[in-house]
Amino acid sequence: MMTAFLDQISARLTATGIPAQLIEEAYDPSQPHHGTLIFQADCLTLRFTRDHGQDFLDIATALAPREFYWFGDIEVAMGWGSLERILSRAAAPPIDEVINRLGQHVAELRKAFFKNIDHFTHARIARTMRRPDSRTHSSRPTP
Repeated sequence: MMTAFLDQISARLTATGIPAQLIEEAYDPSQPHHGTLIFQADCLTLRFTRDHGQDFLDIATALAPREFYWFGDIEVAMGWGSLERILSRAAAPPIDEVINRLGQHVAELRKAFFKNIDHFTHARIARTMRRPDSRTHSSRPTP
């Protein structure tokens, strides 16, 4: 059952121009209608979950790879959809529709999630370049 789900997700990601690589697949053979697929798409981690016949997309970033956000919440936060529309649904929207919307906004989403990536990179470089004796004068508490 998960093979069909994997094929569907892979095909839709390809069709929408989102290059993604499967990095994890989890399912219980005794429950063929439940499972999770995790893809890496550049700086975004896409988690597709099938639960009782409904499919969901959650997204995480490279800065917080296991902190996932439901795509519906992201749509509302980014102004791509209204809370009323999300709440008016009786069930999850078809996953093909969700992936199509993701494809329309993926560049904007990457930019929003990583608008401060240069700051983090410079801070990381500065930390590694610091002299060993300067660490004792840091204002950050030691663990």
